[in-house]
Amino acid sequence: KQMETNNILIPPYDDRLLTINGIKFTHREIDVITFIFHTRGSSKIASLLSISTRTVETHTANVMRKMDTNSREGIIDFLEKHNHINIIKKHSQV
Repeated sequence: KQMETNNILIPPYDDRLLTINGIKFTHREIDVITFIFHTRGSSKIASLLSISTRTVETHTANVMRKMDTNSREGIIDFLEKHNHINIIKKHSQV
């Protein structure tokens, strides 16, 4: 079932996104990862997901910690390295 957030439709979560390279992600972390991939800033992500900018930054920090990176570019590199770009693209039409 699709979820609607602020008029953005988010399709059901592909199980391949919940665990990438043995690392488990929450649904909200996947949403944030998807918007980061589409080069959205924290305030835009917050607006699209109807959450605070601080919450987006917390999710981003958690994702970076899990992926052992210290940048948004590192998140994208991680997705590329583990062949998840097409899955992320399918996940959301941002």
